[in-house]
Amino acid sequence: MGDYSEEDARDADRIAARLLEGEPPRELEAGFSIEDVDTDAIEFVADLAVVDAVGRKVPAMEVAGGPPVPVSLSLILRGLPGDVRHLYRYDRYWYEVAHRVLRDESPALSEPGFTRLDVGEARESFRFRVVDFLANRLAAVRRRRTDGARGEDHLPETQATLQLPQYRGGPVSSVPGCHFSVVTRSSGLTAYWSGAYYISRNYHAAPTSPAKAPLQAGTYIFGVDGGAYGNRIRWGRNQICTLPGNPSVTLPF
Repeated sequence: MGDYSEEDARDADRIAARLLEGEPPRELEAGFSIEDVDTDAIEFVADLAVVDAVGRKVPAMEVAGGPPVPVSLSLILRGLPGDVRHLYRYDRYWYEVAHRVLRDESPALSEPGFTRLDVGEARESFRFRVVDFLANRLAAVRRRRTDGARGEDHLPETQATLQLPQYRGGPVSSVPGCHFSVVTRSSGLTAYWSGAYYISRNYHAAPTSPAKAPLQAGTYIFGVDGGAYGNRIRWGRNQICTLPGNPSVTLPF
């Protein structure tokens, strides 16, 4: 649990409930963006429909600090022709591949740390973790606003301001961020981030090390590919980071 209030947690829980119902809130306070979470929620709900249709369980990853985290099917099925985000429910070939892969034929599903969740368990895990994620972000936005009202808005070197839509297709807003570095043992790798509620592939920076780029507040997991690891991302499952906070993470790769 991060450094946030009960009010932050209640507001985050209401947002999470709306996202899982497919009705994300469109009236958000200034300086607060949920575009990344909105995108993940849409894909996650579609994942559940596919998994339920093929009669399998939801791929998940065991990470530090809570229940296993659902893993995006588009990450597991990386390499399919086209953009799999647009194939859910409509493409028979996608269903056939999903069914085959979810029967344990994907090498990714046999790696250490991967497990399975029932659809209900996956929803509970997503909801539990995304509330923590959003509450941390809300708290950061509100602290920045309070500091500014007091005339104390002097940004530390690690902080940044980002211009992002408040939700998918929404108005752009100035939101607080943090400069964050991914440090690795190997050079020449590409770093990725994911919210620690649903494992999805989001480009951070390259090459390592360090790979540095700004991120919004939230709780994250980081991974790398390239070099000796090829095109399969290796995630630092035990290096969960909550921002704002430590401005870097060191991965064992």
